[in-house]
Amino acid sequence: MIHYTLLPQKDIKELKNEYHIRLFILLAFFFSCSVLIGIVSLFPAYIMSSIKEKEVNINFDSIQKDKKNRGVDATLNDLKQSNEMISIMKTDDKNSSFSNIIEKFTKVRPSLITFTSLQMTNTENDKMNVEIIVQGKAMSREALLGFKKNLELNEMISKIEFPIMDLTKNKDIPFAVKLRLKK
Repeated sequence: MIHYTLLPQKDIKELKNEYHIRLFILLAFFFSCSVLIGIVSLFPAYIMSSIKEKEVNINFDSIQKDKKNRGVDATLNDLKQSNEMISIMKTDDKNSSFSNIIEKFTKVRPSLITFTSLQMTNTENDKMNVEIIVQGKAMSREALLGFKKNLELNEMISKIEFPIMDLTKNKDIPFAVKLRLKK
């Protein structure tokens, strides 16, 4: 292709450089404008998401306060402790199921003794040991001593704490016995 120009070769080179520089500046300007338009168009979305985030945080805080006021955390802790107790009681040993424990206590109970509560807890030192507190009322001292003797003969029990003060009365004796089951 033949170019007919009246400009000298040096000026043609400068003109081409000037043209490329202006083209680069124009492209950079359009690119920066498009970036600016993109940023400006994202600003409303940022404001909306910020408002929604504040709403969610307020709702979360109110749910946490409501959960605390209703005692959900305490209930969850009680459920975890109950699950631990159930897992301890679910061993294959036939003597360790909760129903068998209650059944054995009712079998060794003389007819003149009534139970008011049976509480099972893990011992502090060993999670596998179970401690049972049996509370009740005995009609006579002899019935209470017979119950103590039956407990001592029970193969499931490793330790018995029987307060002597429970034996001071002759009739209508409230008692509390602390027992530790064998592993």
